[in-house]
Amino acid sequence: MKHIILTLIIFLGFTIMGISEIPNNKREQKTVKKYRLEQPPVLLYYGIGLKFLKYVTDTGIGVNKGKYHELFNNKENALKSVKKQVGEISAIGVNALKMYENGYKLYVDNNGYWYTKEIPKEYLNVTHNKIEGISKLLNITEEHIESCENGNVEECYNLAIKYYQGKEVLKDKDKAKKLFLKSCKGGYKSGCCMFGDMYVKDNKIDKNLTISIKNINFLKDKKSEISACNSGSSARCYNIGYSYAVGKEVDKNISKAKSFFAKACAGGYRRGCCNIGEMYVAELRLSEGEKETKDYYKKICDNKDMIGCFKLAYMYNMGEKIKKNIPKAKELYSIACKNGVTVACLNLGNLLEKEQTEKSASLALRLYKKACSGGERQGCIRYKRLNYIGIPINDPKRFFNKTLVCAKKNDPKCMFDIVSCYMKGYGVEKNVTKMHEWAIKLGSLKNPSDILMSGKITSARAQLARIYRDGIDTSVDLIKSYAWFLIYNEYKRDFSFVNQQTLLKEIRELNEQLSLEDKKKGKRMAEKIINRPLLNINKLLNVEP
Repeated sequence: MKHIILTLIIFLGFTIMGISEIPNNKREQKTVKKYRLEQPPVLLYYGIGLKFLKYVTDTGIGVNKGKYHELFNNKENALKSVKKQVGEISAIGVNALKMYENGYKLYVDNNGYWYTKEIPKEYLNVTHNKIEGISKLLNITEEHIESCENGNVEECYNLAIKYYQGKEVLKDKDKAKKLFLKSCKGGYKSGCCMFGDMYVKDNKIDKNLTISIKNINFLKDKKSEISACNSGSSARCYNIGYSYAVGKEVDKNISKAKSFFAKACAGGYRRGCCNIGEMYVAELRLSEGEKETKDYYKKICDNKDMIGCFKLAYMYNMGEKIKKNIPKAKELYSIACKNGVTVACLNLGNLLEKEQTEKSASLALRLYKKACSGGERQGCIRYKRLNYIGIPINDPKRFFNKTLVCAKKNDPKCMFDIVSCYMKGYGVEKNVTKMHEWAIKLGSLKNPSDILMSGKITSARAQLARIYRDGIDTSVDLIKSYAWFLIYNEYKRDFSFVNQQTLLKEIRELNEQLSLEDKKKGKRMAEKIINRPLLNINKLLNVEP
């Protein structure tokens, strides 16, 4: 009994002194197994002792051996959750919706308390009151409303979120929906996603709705995709919807595309909601009799309709119906980007990165980050890639040397650039042997989940197949060519439908030239290069989605 009392006294002593490694340890031990995964409000709060604040703002709130951090809808509950023994306390704001949109999982229980495994520092709102530790939020003011009305679609989206969540203003779903639509029309992708989600819910589209396979004019091997969709796979529903939307392996049918996108959205697949929102806006513009002309887009751009500025920029960028003018495209993309059109930020970043200067690439990095924050997935991918390999240098030799260091770490993008350098003699003496060596190294890599990087690897494989087939700077070797076509075939879905069809024609021609024994040799060679059996060889003569 004495031992128990002594242990209890020691435990209480340490607790009162605040020597616990994590100040909110007790509440973080809860499991989330019985809780549901949901989209959180824009802002949640995390209670913490002030003495831990600097450390947390510098490092974020990390994973703690499988335990979960508890978040609250208001500052008061967050402050109450902290042990009084830790001294002065604070409630840090957490940008929960942005965490959710960027792939972090947040769970909620029946009491409305939220849980997550980690909170990176970039999602912490560290503006706080030193005495009470209460995070400050901007109120809805005439200035913000005026900014939205003047074409800042990001501001429209932020206002919509406040009305949607009932934060700092009375909840008003109708106002929220109108503002989400306005931001979507202006090119703010997250606005399209939220509007699409509300549209699907308002129309009571059931995720368990069964779509009949009858009269679905897909190829036979796609019937299983529809069955999987009807069985609850929202991703499969989205894929079928995409096929109908673009006419991929099936006649283009917007009505059917919408049905599958809506089912995907109802099942929680966010990209389905985004597409529903974008298609609604496209139909709205069509019904309003819009004509895609330079004069039309110039007129609405001058009237502070930012999607008009973006469309006009795109026309100048691509030389579509007007003379190509990159400086003008950059100017208009910049205007649209500053006013919240995230895809404009993405396209402007792409133009700047191509300039291959430190200044322009540094700007591109910031633009990709902004596009990513606004819901553009390609912005996230390009930001991650550019941030990883570093800013390009406008000096061929320095560029080659820096890229070579990166390529030696088996980075597909850098290896792809090294192949180009040796092929063109950029920053290094032209060297066909080295070009082949690096192309083979690149083609032999495993395909990552990042489609941008995977595409570089698949592209190298297709080019190697052509090099050996045509004897480009090497002797003709049809067996080696066949081997590389087999390896390309493993991840040919990285390529578009049109590109796959072009290569399929080449593969069929080579397939007819080779004997059965030659094909077996090619297969053994391919499996030796990638160090595993070929998994997709039975689909060699088919196009994949």
